[in-house]
Amino acid sequence: ESALRKRANRIGYRIEKSHQQQHSNNCGEFMLIDDRNIVVLGDRYSARLDHIADYLDTLKAKRKAA
Repeated sequence: ESALRKRANRIGYRIEKSHQQQHSNNCGEFMLIDDRNIVVLGDRYSARLDHIADYLDTLKAKRKAA
């Protein structure tokens, strides 16, 4: 989790973990947020760390291709 947080921070994102009990508006996982405070992945704290890692890998590949 720590390494993934650092990786996200380097490219302008942050990862937030839910600290509340699971309920209908909170799935108890993670959320990926960009530098404009827009939720990119994991609305309702529904993203798992492997989903976030895949998303960051996709971003990296797109940036290399550009």
